[in-house]
Amino acid sequence: MRFTSFSAGLILIICLLVIGLETDANSNLSARGSNPTAITIDLPGIPADAKSLELILVQPGKFVMGSDKADSGSYEHSWPEHEVTITRPFYLGKLEITQAQYEALRGNKANHSKHKGPDLPVEKASWYDTWLFLRRLNKLKLGQFRLPSEAEWEYACMLSDSLGILDMKAGLCEWCEDKWQKPHNRGPQTNPRRKGGFFSFIWPLTNRVLKGASNDFGPENMSAFRSFEQSIDYHYLIGFRIVKELE
Repeated sequence: MRFTSFSAGLILIICLLVIGLETDANSNLSARGSNPTAITIDLPGIPADAKSLELILVQPGKFVMGSDKADSGSYEHSWPEHEVTITRPFYLGKLEITQAQYEALRGNKANHSKHKGPDLPVEKASWYDTWLFLRRLNKLKLGQFRLPSEAEWEYACMLSDSLGILDMKAGLCEWCEDKWQKPHNRGPQTNPRRKGGFFSFIWPLTNRVLKGASNDFGPENMSAFRSFEQSIDYHYLIGFRIVKELE
């Protein structure tokens, strides 16, 4: 009887150990299979001492897009407040694309920035210039890259401090993927994007969305601030950062 009790106890201990090991293994596997919180893209031809192209993971979630001060002052182009759901995670540039990163894919003659410096943000790049940069980046087969939608940009801006994404609330205005749309009351949205059709893409006077504001101007609630420029326009107060889609 004593042997039987001892055997039963030993078997129970072994079973608990096995279950614990399986749980740890599954936890480790889950951690290994999750997306890293930050990734670095190696661009060919970029100087070794230049800032790397780092992107930060933004998880899905819901947020209130727009401003309750829409139609007034600096917010005249902002959306009225409405709920937006982002259902897919994405990577967003920790910083705006730098001049060294831009020149690595487009050459130094394409860099028309007013304030020169390899690690300074590239500016005076039109929306079409960003498209050319992204086209060459996508040809490297390092993933699928694009500009953020304005909803993705605004969502990430709200989370930027906690995620470690920099210069969204003070820096340059930044190009978004979306074709400009006048603000109006709208209900809850899911993954809103307004790329426009073929003719709006090739038409050089198509207005595209700018988010954020430069250090020279802008309201306190930078995430909701919204403006536009034509696709061929450029200015030393306009830059861009990029999104990498998750496979």
